[in-house]
Formats: sequence, C-alpha cells, structure tokens
Amino acid sequence: MTTQSSQCPRCGTANVPDASFCFRCGSRLVQQAPPTPTPPTAANNTKALWITVSVLVAVFGACGLCGIIGKLSDKTATQTSSNSGNASNAKTSPVAAPTATPQPSFADLQQRGQSLLSMNKEEYVEDDLKAFDAVIGPLRAIPKDAKEYGPAQALIKKLVEKAARITAEILVLGPKLTNSAYDGRVDPVVEYLKNNLNDYDSSEFVEWSPVTKLDFKGEPFWVVRLKLRAKNAFGGYILKNTFYFIRQNKVVSTEGL
Repeated sequence: MTTQSSQCPRCGTANVPDASFCFRCGSRLVQQAPPTPTPPTAANNTKALWITVSVLVAVFGACGLCGIIGKLSDKTATQTSSNSGNASNAKTSPVAAPTATPQPSFADLQQRGQSLLSMNKEEYVEDDLKAFDAVIGPLRAIPKDAKEYGPAQALIKKLVEKAARITAEILVLGPKLTNSAYDGRVDPVVEYLKNNLNDYDSSEFVEWSPVTKLDFKGEPFWVVRLKLRAKNAFGGYILKNTFYFIRQNKVVSTEGL
C-alpha cells in the first residue's frame, strides 16, 4: 500500500497529485515498501547511494547522518549510562544557560560556503562534514522575506550535494589503507593474491606503490600498483605491473593480473 503527498517533504514544493517525484529536487513523493536487498556491485551503486545520501543529508545534516550510523550500535549502552546517572544528576545544582552565540553574517556564510564547495581532499573524514552543517544550519534560518533568501537557498542546494557526495564517499571507500613500513605491502592485496594466484608461494613482490585515491569512470577507489613476479599458465615466470582497486578494505577489481 502507498501513501501519496502532493507537497514535497524535502523542499516544500507543491506537485501534481499523481507525481512520484518532486519536479524541483527529485525527492520521492510515494512511500513504498522497501525492496528485497540484493548484493551491491561496486561500479553500479555509488551514484544511487549519492542520491539517497543527498536526501538524508538534507534531513539530518551531513555530520548527523554519519553520527546516526556510528551511534546505532551503542544506543543501548548510552541509555543504560543515562539512566544510572539520573539519580546523581538530580542532586546537582542547575547549570546556567549558555550565552547565545551571535549569528554569522550572510557574507561570512557565503565565503565559508564557497570554501567548502572548492574543498578537495584525498581522504575525507566525518569531521569534515561538521563544517557543512555549521553553514547550512544558519542559511536555513534566513526568513523567506529576507533579500538573502534566494541566494541562500541556491547555496544550500550546492552544499547539500557536495556534502552528500563526501558522505557517500566515506561510506563507500572506508578508511585509507597504509603501506607496510617493512616492505610496502598492502594487506588486502596480499590476501587477494593468496586466494587467486595459481602458485602464490612462488610469487615475488618486487615493488609496491603508495595507496592513492582514483576516480575511475566517476567511481572512487583506493588504488595500489604492485610489480609482481609470478608463474604464468605455462609455468614460466613473468614480471608485470598489476593494479588493485580497493573499497572497505577489500579488493573489488584488478587490472593486469
């Protein structure tokens, strides 16, 4: 059973009654039962994830979304700790209300927003998203009758899209891998070769490149190059450069192997 709404829950735009998606922001207007999950593929699902995350970022905030994901696992422990501290908190003196922080000017928000839009890092972390929320929040507070309202809404749209892409990248890639200080090896690649080489014990790791981020056909990956000496199908040794595309600490694709 589905429930329709002509007003977009994300941007508030009025749509025709039978619309499935908002014509302005693309948000879904028809709530459907969640489909049966299927195994994701590295190359086909990242763009869909960016779209989904952009909607969630607009609702919860970029940092808030990652925080929700990280805090779900320890929700029970937090509630237990809170309950045990209620008795002692009741006996403490009331804390004075904090002094209100002055709101930044629109010019300041514009400058900070443009800086965020131009941010480009090899590895993003959840703390990077706090800066987006710190700008988007005050921009949303600008009233409709203010002259800055239109430019503010346009800037919010760009910031939400950039924050969504960063959030999706954090969720898709996982933390950046590090080369071994001893011989430069990368553990997920070694594990992959153990499971896939015809004669792993006879192979030799000649040279490892540093792990870097690479956008391949619009998809981000951690990538490492390995100059590998190993036996071919005829039993002879060959030396070649091989490349390994990694996400969430696992090799998802290779080139040259």
